[in-house]
Amino acid sequence: MQNKISKQDENNKQLIAQMMSIERHSILPPPAELKEYENLYPGITKVLIDSYQKQSEHRMNLENKVIDSGINNSKRGQYFAFTITIITVLTGSVLLFLGKNIVGLSAIIGALATLLGVFVYGTKSKKNERIEKFNSL
Repeated sequence: MQNKISKQDENNKQLIAQMMSIERHSILPPPAELKEYENLYPGITKVLIDSYQKQSEHRMNLENKVIDSGINNSKRGQYFAFTITIITVLTGSVLLFLGKNIVGLSAIIGALATLLGVFVYGTKSKKNERIEKFNSL
């Protein structure tokens, strides 16, 4: 029984030593490793660096597209909200003019209250998001 435990301890020690010896590196290998690769396959360093640059450019282009898409969606939402609000306020005004005071006033107040609610909610959520980003730094 003692022999099994010591053998298991030895295996655990070896596993821990292997885990500790693993090096973490970025996309590109460390310079010493690159030199070894270059000795085995001349020109591989340029291929790896070019590939890394292309991947970085691709990632940045995708990020820009996502940001631009988000901006366009936000603008589109604002245009739709403005249009719906104007139509609702004009409809409420026409109803007021026609003597439908309660319905007309309800339409106007409802449209303005909705806009105010969305503005307050959006402002509060952006503030909370900025606070969370600041706290995570």
